[in-house]
Amino acid sequence: MDENHPVENTEVKVETAIFTAVDNLDLQWVEMKSEHEVDVLCKNIRLCANKSLKRVYLGGCMLGGSGALRVMKALKDSPARLSELDLFFNQITDADIPPILETLMAWGDAAPYFLGLAWNDITDTGAATLLPLLKWATKSSITRLSLANCLLTQDTAVLYADELVSNTRITELNLQGNTGISQATLEQIGSRLVKTVHTF
Repeated sequence: MDENHPVENTEVKVETAIFTAVDNLDLQWVEMKSEHEVDVLCKNIRLCANKSLKRVYLGGCMLGGSGALRVMKALKDSPARLSELDLFFNQITDADIPPILETLMAWGDAAPYFLGLAWNDITDTGAATLLPLLKWATKSSITRLSLANCLLTQDTAVLYADELVSNTRITELNLQGNTGISQATLEQIGSRLVKTVHTF
């Protein structure tokens, strides 16, 4: 095998990680720049992911929204019952959020408890689109959400803080690192999360 061939390297890393995964599938910083590489990942998830798989880490994989969506659908179709799905530091934008939300809602109470979208190009528009995921009326099982270091402002922080007034389901909401959100608002959100944890 030519060790300098990026597709082969990625394929080997993906296949090795999936075949050896028990509780965790960790492919952080394994860049998937082509459709073929995403296809390999999705195919192997469908073939190999088992019921014991709980946590999937795909941070820094250079996944665009369509790639992230395909991976999520592959996980949804697999026997895995995830507790965590981390997609930090990819190339997900506001335009990708509606289909991602649709997939998560279709996943229902089998969706992961934690969804990590930190360090993506998500603005207030995308965050507002995600908000229904946290509401009581949904069947989603997500209770922990990270939108840290995105492109959010006070508008999103206030919107989410208002939701937390009556929502005792959400136990973690990370909006740290968004320079448009004040420290006072972050502290207000934190106090409401503490309160919900104690009353759950």
